[in-house]
Formats: sequence, structure tokens, C-alpha cells
Amino acid sequence: MSRNPTYIKLINCQTWRNLRNRQLKMRPLCEECRSKGIYTSATEVHHRMPVESVKSEQAMKKLAYDPDNLVNLCHECHIEVHKALHSRGKDVVKNKTEREVKSFKGRYL
Repeated sequence: MSRNPTYIKLINCQTWRNLRNRQLKMRPLCEECRSKGIYTSATEVHHRMPVESVKSEQAMKKLAYDPDNLVNLCHECHIEVHKALHSRGKDVVKNKTEREVKSFKGRYL
């Protein structure tokens, strides 16, 4: 679970709960399972582009509440999606850190 206070606030508000419920009613099947010809109830809503991939609260809010950024998944598929994201996580973090160091050096050194 995220430790980002803005993200936590966004997914614990009524706006998110309403959107999530609407999404699950509109598309009640797991989209990942369905792509494999398996029919499983969707129980979770996943953000295709991570909300925390942007910095400003306004940009985070836009990603969090954009229906086009959402995919309905069963619990098992949601876990698998996050495992795949985390398997690339170290490289993503390393690249981001390198960019930040380069930016810092450019400004201050």
C-alpha cells in the first residue's frame, strides 16, 4: 500500500468510492481473465497508469478519477499486475533517481 498521503486521501474519499462502484457495475467481469476467455467477477479497480507517477496533486487527481485509466480486475489478477509492476520497480526507481541526481547537479554544481 502506498505511503503517499495525497494518494491515500484520493482513494479514501467518497468520489473514489462512487467511481469504483460505478466501474464495477458497468463492467462486472475481470478484464484480464476475460481476455483469456475466462469469466471471473471483478472485485477491484486498478489504475493503468499509477496515480503516483505524477507529482502534483491536481495531476494525481486527474489520473485517479479518469475512467479511461481504470481496469476492473479480480483479486488474483490485481496481485499479478502489481507483481509485474514491482518486478520492474527497481529499474524505474534507479532511472528516476539518476534523472533527479543529474537535474540536481545541473542546478547546483
